[in-house]
Amino acid sequence: MTAFQWAIDLAKELIDANGEASVVKVFTTTTPDPNFPNETGDSVPQTVPARAVYLNYNTKESGATYSDGTEIHRDDKKVLMAAKGMINAPNLQGTITRANGLIYRIIKVKCLDPDGHAIYYEVQARR
Repeated sequence: MTAFQWAIDLAKELIDANGEASVVKVFTTTTPDPNFPNETGDSVPQTVPARAVYLNYNTKESGATYSDGTEIHRDDKKVLMAAKGMINAPNLQGTITRANGLIYRIIKVKCLDPDGHAIYYEVQARR
């Protein structure tokens, strides 16, 4: 049990209550062939059902460029997903499909994990 278990449970409860059904496609890498250590393994897609809250970026954030080189476009979405119950964390190769069928590419992923236990993910998503 973590000191932030209450926050993990609260994030799950709020996002489940206010979010919409979504499907996150996460890519995981298989173990490389030991005979070829310089090559990475194959990238395997895995679909993860999740509930997510979709928010628009405010005008202050829209158009901003950050130190890591990412930019926020006008139509980008801020997507909040509870970490509890997710098999794999979202990653940059992945996509998010909304309940209405719109597909968004994952541009940036931030994880709130104050003691090493993920509470929720904030994803920048772009169509």
